[in-house]
Amino acid sequence: MNSQQAYISVLLVFAVIVGGGASTALASAGGTASAVPEPRVQPQVSNGSVSNVTPALEFTSQTSYGTSVVLDEANLSAGGFVAVHRGEGTSGPIVGISRRLDRGAHQDVRVRLFDVPGRSFARTDLGRTQNLTAVPYLDTINNSRFDYVATNESTDFPYLCDGSLVTNPATVRVNDSGPANGTTGVLGEP
Repeated sequence: MNSQQAYISVLLVFAVIVGGGASTALASAGGTASAVPEPRVQPQVSNGSVSNVTPALEFTSQTSYGTSVVLDEANLSAGGFVAVHRGEGTSGPIVGISRRLDRGAHQDVRVRLFDVPGRSFARTDLGRTQNLTAVPYLDTINNSRFDYVATNESTDFPYLCDGSLVTNPATVRVNDSGPANGTTGVLGEP
């Protein structure tokens, strides 16, 4: 390797480091370079959680009739579901689950409450104002069904971001008058 090739190699290594690893640069013996894109990061499932993914949720406080809630946005890098837990955090029971969401961003995602596969409920609505927490889950066996509850938490694990669960709490105020004829569980929506 001559000094010009060594200089090009050093510049390429520096470009890769400064560029944050967005692409890998390769230099041939002739001193030319080509960019090879990184492979798409695959979700890693380990110890009941999912990593190497970057989900984002926006679940804001809202008024509802207590039978459903709406997530403003759910962005799931590997697809899956968004579960709604009672209380703040994930220690409370799952009381709602979204439809299966493909990879990417989704707006105004409606989540019916008290309709969770593998779980029975004694009620059909929240009954009173409560804190709820939205949590994204990956469809780990790709069957388009939320199996986390039905399989005793052995499939469809929650997403992690930097080693922490992704959660978004919100207060859901319940309108005591009940839904008007022809409306759904969220106020102001047909």
